[in-house]
Amino acid sequence: MAELRIISQPLKEHTWMTSLAGRMDASNFNVIEDEFNRLLESGAKGVAIDVSDLEAVSSSGLGALINLHALLKERGGKLVMFSLPESLVGLADLLGVGDALLTVPGRNDANRELESIR
Repeated sequence: MAELRIISQPLKEHTWMTSLAGRMDASNFNVIEDEFNRLLESGAKGVAIDVSDLEAVSSSGLGALINLHALLKERGGKLVMFSLPESLVGLADLLGVGDALLTVPGRNDANRELESIR
């Protein structure tokens, strides 16, 4: 199994900050899915994800992000990713989902995006 490290911390009611580091692929998809489900079960409507320390992302890892985005959107919330490595930007563009995911340059920008979530 490829190593993936996930740390999630609450920001305020209904919003979370999550950091992903390592490799995000099919071998650890269940870890990703479990963490995202835990956030949703806790009532999350907004999630900011720091992906600056991701070494690699496969299409299954990107699919997990898109799924979380869709579920949060159904709740009237949003997923914001920040500090994207070029490999993730390139993969998202290659798969045609780059415009579907909200990306911002840094943590402060992500926090501003989540301020309106109640």
